[in-house]
Amino acid sequence: MGAPEAQSAEEMRAMMSQANLEMEALTNFIERMTHTCFDKCSERRYGSADLSVGELTCIDRCAYKYWQTKGIVGDSMTSTMQQLQGQAAQPPS
Repeated sequence: MGAPEAQSAEEMRAMMSQANLEMEALTNFIERMTHTCFDKCSERRYGSADLSVGELTCIDRCAYKYWQTKGIVGDSMTSTMQQLQGQAAQPPS
């Protein structure tokens, strides 16, 4: 196995910028999921410091559906981008 190719400083900056954007997007996603699921599932009567079984189940299902939807949307966007890139790479007829 050969040594990895050296990357220019510009390529490294571009990779770091992309990683930062992805981290920010994931952080925003988790923040929205947390607020949405809590608002949907928590009872406004705070009789206990712990969540009830019903609240826990609701939050678990809500978070699962959020992640599942994120995967479906991500796959769809990836497929669309690949199709667009394929069309752009083809010479006009």
